[in-house]
Amino acid sequence: MEKVLLFGGSSEAIKLCEDIGFSIAAVVDPDRQKSFGNHQIIHSDAEAIEKFPSIPAIIAIDDCNTRERVFLFLKKHNTPCLSIIGGTLHSTHARGLFMQLNSFISSDVTVGMGVRLNYGATAMHDCCLGDFVTLAPNCMLLGGVSVGDYSYIGANATVLPLVKIGNNCVIGAGAVVTKDVLDNTTVKGVPAK
Repeated sequence: MEKVLLFGGSSEAIKLCEDIGFSIAAVVDPDRQKSFGNHQIIHSDAEAIEKFPSIPAIIAIDDCNTRERVFLFLKKHNTPCLSIIGGTLHSTHARGLFMQLNSFISSDVTVGMGVRLNYGATAMHDCCLGDFVTLAPNCMLLGGVSVGDYSYIGANATVLPLVKIGNNCVIGAGAVVTKDVLDNTTVKGVPAK
């Protein structure tokens, strides 16, 4: 079993890593209130890589910007970031992809760095996911959707075919997005506004 550092603690992320065959050396999470059974918790990124200098990392952090900050920190310190594929992947993936169970990336999807798909998230054919995009549980991107860097698609949201979501956008839970969304915009509702 390969040992890894897990950045961003959750029981689901721990279980997925262990089911795939990784041994978690420590969970790295700044929240001092969290506990994860018998797993060692380290509250500082710097302390983690100092204590485990030759161990690769898995990043399971939900927040797009925090995930990028940790990704760049690890890159600066030559700590490799592994991809975790718990769902079904039919496209070439980029570094640091974290796919939870029952998630799905269809054919001809472009996937940026540090992308995270939560349970049941789906990106259909010909979608383009920018860097550090987060797809929340059960969201659905229909064919040809483009999602810009650092955007967050909420739980159970649906984005209709060929819609373009800009950079740094938030799509609310349950929203149905029928038209393009400009950079730095939050939309919610049916249809999303």
